[in-house]
Amino acid sequence: MKSLRSQIANDFKALCEAVPQISDQLSSLNLTEYSRQLLNLKMFALKGIIDTIKTLQESNRLKVLVGICLTDGKCSSKTAERLGFRSIGHMRYARNDLSFILSKTVLDTGIIHLLLQTQSIEEVEEIINWYKTNIPKDVKLRSFIKRYGGVRNDVREEYLSESQ
Repeated sequence: MKSLRSQIANDFKALCEAVPQISDQLSSLNLTEYSRQLLNLKMFALKGIIDTIKTLQESNRLKVLVGICLTDGKCSSKTAERLGFRSIGHMRYARNDLSFILSKTVLDTGIIHLLLQTQSIEEVEEIINWYKTNIPKDVKLRSFIKRYGGVRNDVREEYLSESQ
């Protein structure tokens, strides 16, 4: 499971690094119309993926789990308790489950690599269509969000008191 988590973190890092690179390329005056269109589509796809990841973070619990997955971070007993997990083992299970789900959906390694390397507008359009078709209705992803998106009332109150 460690290699899967590392792969997710590396893929997300590659996505984030690609955004400024593509932005710099788009500012070049020497681009052909095809190249400009390709880069604009890639940028659209990259921002869509990053926005999708941001929307997964609808609660503090999901925000922490997604953050751990994207940085290949570790779970701690203190964090597990603070977020209302039954145990650190339960938090690790949730992290591993999310890592697997992300690797098959939003951060599918094959699709990410294809998006970053392709020089074909058609392939980028296929990737965008794949995301539009598959991500919103992915049962495992939706179930995970429903299961871990809520925060127990006592945990929510703890966060409110910490922020004041």
